[in-house]
Amino acid sequence: PDLASWVYIRSKPGDGTETAWTDLMSEFPTLWTPDHKCQGIFQSNILYISPGFTDPKFVKMFQGGEPDYTNTSRVNHCYDPRDAGQDRNDDTTWLWTINGVLCAARIMLSYPDLTVADFDWDFIADEAAKADEVVATKTGTEARSRCSGVWLSESKRGETMQQVLDSIGAEIVLTD
Repeated sequence: PDLASWVYIRSKPGDGTETAWTDLMSEFPTLWTPDHKCQGIFQSNILYISPGFTDPKFVKMFQGGEPDYTNTSRVNHCYDPRDAGQDRNDDTTWLWTINGVLCAARIMLSYPDLTVADFDWDFIADEAAKADEVVATKTGTEARSRCSGVWLSESKRGETMQQVLDSIGAEIVLTD
């Protein structure tokens, strides 16, 4: 950083091409290595610069500590078997969606032991159509099953998946 700003925020899209953060490797060489890529996961790296305790700017900027960071982004495209323009074997054709069923399938596709061939895409297409149906709510209408949010990287994979399934009103069904 050129130290002209007090906060530096850099993000990576989670498209699978990520490399380890070079500044983290140089600052923490025994903790952060080239193997810490977090490939396929949207991530942000934030550097806060303190003006120093004696600088009047410190009280204005950081009196309650560093501010929390929130990023709202459309990341992690999902395969939609209902869209003829998408190829299940080519994730560059996939599109962003908030459809809960498609998002759950996308999350499961990030598991190293699953591939697109492991999914019943006809069944998922039917369930995705149900998820897109508009239903009445207390404040109007919205799609039946939507998915968005953040989960902690230290959370167990199965627990995170169950939270997603609970929030979208779905379950995993094994088929032949």
